[in-house]
Amino acid sequence: MKDTGVGISLENQPKIFQAHQTFGQGQMNKYGNGLGLNLCKNLATMMGGNMGFESTPYVSTEFWFTVKADIAKEEVKEMGIRRKSVIILDDNPMNAGVLASYAKKANIAYKTFTESEALLKCMDELDNSSVCLIDLYMPRVDGFEVARRIREKYE
Repeated sequence: MKDTGVGISLENQPKIFQAHQTFGQGQMNKYGNGLGLNLCKNLATMMGGNMGFESTPYVSTEFWFTVKADIAKEEVKEMGIRRKSVIILDDNPMNAGVLASYAKKANIAYKTFTESEALLKCMDELDNSSVCLIDLYMPRVDGFEVARRIREKYE
């Protein structure tokens, strides 16, 4: 992620991932308590990766992170979901596209829906061993209701 804000001063850069660190003056500190970057770094580390940044004071800051994706692949194999299909429901086409690209890269069949009603209309065509990734906050029919109806159908 790159921004074109004020950057991070050289003095503050070594402390950027410490908990409860906020930098700036006045109003800039009222929007957070300094935990976000600390949590992100810890999550990346827990997933076998790292997080870092490059910053030019008064110009911009670019944050990056890595994780070991093969960890997830092994967990999927252990769960016995190899080569099943994935149903993706998200009203944001960008989110649906990102999830679809992960499925495609893993050579897993997938079907995307951007409307709850469309998924519900073709439920009879869905494989009952499919994994469903559902955005819970959908317009009109929310993801909670979609999940309830899917469970009801296949229980």
